[in-house]
Amino acid sequence: NYIQNKPSVVPPFTQRIKTYSQDYNLDSFSLVAQLPLAVAPWECVAPIINFTLIKYNKRQTHVAALQQEFSQVPYTYSDYRSFFTDVTKSDCAVGCAVISETWRVVRRLDDRASIFTAELYALILAVEFIIENAIQHSVIYSDSFSALKALASLEVPKNTFVTKLRNIVHTAAKSDLHINFCWVPSHVGIQRNEDADRAASTCIERQVDIKDIPYTDYKHSLKQAIQKKWQLEWDTEIHNKLHCVKPTLREWASCRHRERFFEVVLCRLRLGHTRLTHGYLLRAEAAPKCEHCNESLSVLHILIVCPKYHHERTTFFSTFFRNRVPFHPALLLGDEPLVPHRQVFKFLDSIGILHRL
Repeated sequence: NYIQNKPSVVPPFTQRIKTYSQDYNLDSFSLVAQLPLAVAPWECVAPIINFTLIKYNKRQTHVAALQQEFSQVPYTYSDYRSFFTDVTKSDCAVGCAVISETWRVVRRLDDRASIFTAELYALILAVEFIIENAIQHSVIYSDSFSALKALASLEVPKNTFVTKLRNIVHTAAKSDLHINFCWVPSHVGIQRNEDADRAASTCIERQVDIKDIPYTDYKHSLKQAIQKKWQLEWDTEIHNKLHCVKPTLREWASCRHRERFFEVVLCRLRLGHTRLTHGYLLRAEAAPKCEHCNESLSVLHILIVCPKYHHERTTFFSTFFRNRVPFHPALLLGDEPLVPHRQVFKFLDSIGILHRL
């Protein structure tokens, strides 16, 4: 009651989180995986990772060549037990799988988990199995370069699963268990890798096994929730001049122009507020009228309505007339206009208005 009666008072952090969670339909009690590094980074046993196949560009190398190169790799680990890991992520589920000659495991993670987290957890499952069964020599094949790179890095990880993986790899090394990791290209017909991929896709048939995920994985769903609420609010702003140009909220690539002058002009045109049409507000004057037809002067009037500039429109916006497309602000000023923005600038320059905006 005190906070409600005193709007200027900032509510406690927990109260703010509760309010935001309700506004954005988020679970504020979601589980977060937390784990400290068991040993100092400089004391960790360096993992053995084979990145030999990374030198082949998958886009430029024929699939048969990649398969041939991989076929030579197992000879390096002839006395090692092999494990293959893979993950899947869709709108329905996130899961991972580990397979070997006589063992297979599939786990489903929280639907908000990232592919990176799932790849790490697959490696964790493989290493834990190796430790539990005291397998002396083993090799784990993974197509996740980012996960293996994070394992090899000495940087303090943001993802808790990297920490967990480093801890158990260190534990295995101290127990004289020799674990090698090997990167393999994905989706090039490597049989065991494809088997792991198919196994991971079956996670949708399971309940969620792993509910604790790193806090970083919640960022994407939080951004989506905020974006959705923001879009709903923006959908009600139908009288805003920018709304008809930009009905969907997203980043505009076209807003970055090589020359700042044109970037500023485009921005002002989109907002519908320019020096020519709205400078009177700063000068405390009456709203300007079109000197040709005595209508209220606006960006839309100049670009689309005023009959004085019809000839210039047929010259610079000929696509509209040729294809019989009705004029619309979004087709002139949007991120995907029917005519290039430079045509709009040329039109404004030809009627002597470009440098008055």
